[in-house]
Amino acid sequence: MNDCTYLVYTHSDYDDVLEITLKRLQKYFPSTTIAIATNNARLIEQKYKALYSITDIYQYTDSLPYASKVASVLEQIKTSYVLFNHDINILFDHVNVATLNGILDTMQKEHIDTVRLCSAGIQYRNISDECLLKRNTGPYFLSVISALWNTNSFVRLLHTFSDQTYMTIEYGKPQTYAAQLENYYISSSKDTPPYWSFHYPFVHVITRSKWILSEYQPLVQDLVKEYGIDVSIRGTT
Repeated sequence: MNDCTYLVYTHSDYDDVLEITLKRLQKYFPSTTIAIATNNARLIEQKYKALYSITDIYQYTDSLPYASKVASVLEQIKTSYVLFNHDINILFDHVNVATLNGILDTMQKEHIDTVRLCSAGIQYRNISDECLLKRNTGPYFLSVISALWNTNSFVRLLHTFSDQTYMTIEYGKPQTYAAQLENYYISSSKDTPPYWSFHYPFVHVITRSKWILSEYQPLVQDLVKEYGIDVSIRGTT
């Protein structure tokens, strides 16, 4: 991707999930190189570095609030843009790399701060083909779901709300702040549930550490079949 780092945020408690995420990246986004943000760089180095296209491993301080953890990693990244992805957002089909590069070019030309890579969570979702990029009119302006970010814009936001946790960063003042950004999402008529993103087909398949069977049972079962997952270990919801 053009001047962009693909960053996966993870934690050793989610090592079983990260392994699936990396396997799906290798399968559906093989051209990308990966940077990992983790609390345990040694684990990533020993278990995954030789198997996957991991170029950088950034270790954050586990005792910091979530926003400060992410900021401490982003400050070390040299690219102007970052595709920020949590390990629980897993790919289920091929990524359209040309589309991502086109978005990055537009972000640079139009000084766009962030582009959410799906329309999930958009209250008045526009899935027409009039244009791929749509302005986010809220009220859900800030999400930690997979998105392209101007690296400096993301760092400024996280420093402004450095005490926020993973559970609080999407609420209150951070949302008000994000509403002032050049804030967009992508959508097209090809988007269908549950992906809501034809160009970057991922699904948030875990919530509060459990597999989401209630909403995504066929997708989770695909993972179970392909990778031999025992969902009873994490539990389901």
